Amino acid sequence: MLLSATLLVAIVFVPIAGAQGDPVNSRDLASHYQNTNWSTVQLLATNYSSSITDEVLFLKKGDTVKYLEVIDDGDDLQIKELSPSIISSVRNEEVLSTKYVQDGRDVAETVRISGEDYYEIHGTILSVTVKHAWNTVEAKNILGHVLLSLTASGWFHYNPGVEVIYVADDSSAYANTFYGWSVESFSSSALWNTQIGTVNANAEFHHPILSDRNAWSQVQVDKAGNVYQDGAIY
Repeated sequence: MLLSATLLVAIVFVPIAGAQGDPVNSRDLASHYQNTNWSTVQLLATNYSSSITDEVLFLKKGDTVKYLEVIDDGDDLQIKELSPSIISSVRNEEVLSTKYVQDGRDVAETVRISGEDYYEIHGTILSVTVKHAWNTVEAKNILGHVLLSLTASGWFHYNPGVEVIYVADDSSAYANTFYGWSVESFSSSALWNTQIGTVNANAEFHHPILSDRNAWSQVQVDKAGNVYQDGAIY
């Protein structure tokens, strides 16, 4: 099961207090959005050019992400919601294993589904490059129904050829309760340095009659934008 993410792309200008009122900086802005239930508010880039300060922030709440630009020209502070431009998309699927079974609750096939969406985000001065990349491992029964799946997924922000800036984890696990499967445990994490960003996901799936299954999944993006994906169910 592929995890879908929603991009909010409307463009709005919201004047807020500037030099003539109470100053609002990116930290204040982050606190404001965190207080309105955005789980992630991250400053991605800052540029000082002439009399203008330009900042781009990443916000995430569930499957929804948003990019904001904060522009300070010395007189007014404005928030501009940025619209990401999709540059390319890639989807791949491969069969990892097959087994003949008669029980519809049992695993007959495991597959790996991977993909990436490449975006560019252009502000007044700054530009941000991001890839939403994922790797899903699925187990299906003889009818082709998904019994369980694990997705390692993330939003990878980077300066092409220079450095990885920030990675947001967007991973998930699924079990088909109709066939008796449940998610016994699930964990995921995002790690990055200047060279590469990584999202790892692990899960254990339980069945009251059949043998339990374990799964791992990983997706990586380096500073050049190369994407690496791997995973298995065993």
